[in-house]
Amino acid sequence: MIVRAAKNKTWFVSYKTRAGSHHERMTDTFQSEDEAKQFAMRMLKEKKYPVAGTLNPNQPRQIISSFRVASWATLD
Repeated sequence: MIVRAAKNKTWFVSYKTRAGSHHERMTDTFQSEDEAKQFAMRMLKEKKYPVAGTLNPNQPRQIISSFRVASWATLD
């Protein structure tokens, strides 16, 4: 997994890069949970099976599976 991390970015979204492959993934990082939610929903609509979560050392650590992205992204 490739992670492009920068200062003050606390969320990541990992998604598959091409159809039929669950092993090749890209990861983008975001400053806010809202940005991560919007991007994850876009990837979900494109059937790229996103996984989201917080980057270390942010606490509490959160991981959102692709099965939970839709419900997580609609929470306020």
